[in-house]
Amino acid sequence: MNLLPAHLALLWTGLILVAASAPAAVVTANFTSPTTIPVTAASYTATGNTVDITLGFAPPVGTNLTVVNNTGLAFIQGTFDKLQQGQSVSLTYAGTTYPFVANYFGGTGNDLVLQWANIHLVAWGYNAEGQLGNNGMSNSSVAVPVDMTGVLAGKSVIAITAGYSHNLALSSDGSLASWGDNGYGQLGNNSTATQSNVPVLVDTSGVLGGKSVIALAASHSHSLALCSDGTMASWGFNSYGQLGINSTTMQSNVPVLVYQKGALAGKSVIAIAAGEDHSLALCADGTLAAWGDNGYGQLGNNSTTQSNAPVLVNQTGVLAGKTVVAIAAGNAHSLALCADGTLAAWGDHRYGHLGDKGTTQR
Repeated sequence: MNLLPAHLALLWTGLILVAASAPAAVVTANFTSPTTIPVTAASYTATGNTVDITLGFAPPVGTNLTVVNNTGLAFIQGTFDKLQQGQSVSLTYAGTTYPFVANYFGGTGNDLVLQWANIHLVAWGYNAEGQLGNNGMSNSSVAVPVDMTGVLAGKSVIAITAGYSHNLALSSDGSLASWGDNGYGQLGNNSTATQSNVPVLVDTSGVLGGKSVIALAASHSHSLALCSDGTMASWGFNSYGQLGINSTTMQSNVPVLVYQKGALAGKSVIAIAAGEDHSLALCADGTLAAWGDNGYGQLGNNSTTQSNAPVLVNQTGVLAGKTVVAIAAGNAHSLALCADGTLAAWGDHRYGHLGDKGTTQR
């Protein structure tokens, strides 16, 4: 199987030089089990190539199939011919057809995964703000179905995230839904009038117009969305600068673009995380940025001063020479997972959050 990019060959035909491109690569993806992975690469360009997908087993309900396991940090470049982001893919085995949707940002966030299409959401726990999304406000100690008869009707959800008392869902058609508390506009539906006990659509007519959202993060009262072009949008509470818009305007009821100058100038973000009042971003070049509240040093920039715009996390100490592959954020602390399997942490340490046997903030 040839996965090399197409190249040009020069052919002499009479008195005319003709540039002829080599045939596009065809990836054969014959899934004989859930663990079949046709392509594993540190980087991959799908543009100009095609993929031939066949199913050789009966997949259990909820099975996801990885077509390209991208072990590098950057996203897959482009899409295969006739296989777009969010496209429905029907695969048949032994007379039964199984529905999937293509997600070029699945797996660890940059893998091409065929995700099971018939996903139903369930939730449980506290529900005073409607965060279970079941059109009620009663707490539940068992899983209850999220209402999918409204804005989620007929949609394939490919990603979800839970905040303190609100939730977000991304569908394969690129639409965003939210439900729960909305006191600071964290639902992003251009309202703070009331909470929502069922999913409502996030307003994507503004800064998200024409963009493809690929990942979500939610925290106490703000929300984040990562787009395929490496930019970010945020909405909700902003008194600590956690929206990253270079101001402390109290809140935004609709998505606004995170400031792409300064620490993020010329960079492409590939992963996001949201703490209570701070946010984190991992860039394709391996650098980390953070913004918002910094009272416990959770921004990791060797200060305790909040920042209304992204600043670089200090990577000269324990992170020197390491490749960060994933990030997470807690109430007032931050975490980074490195490619060598080690973990780094910084910020609030009153209850041993940082895991270094001490209780001194970093």
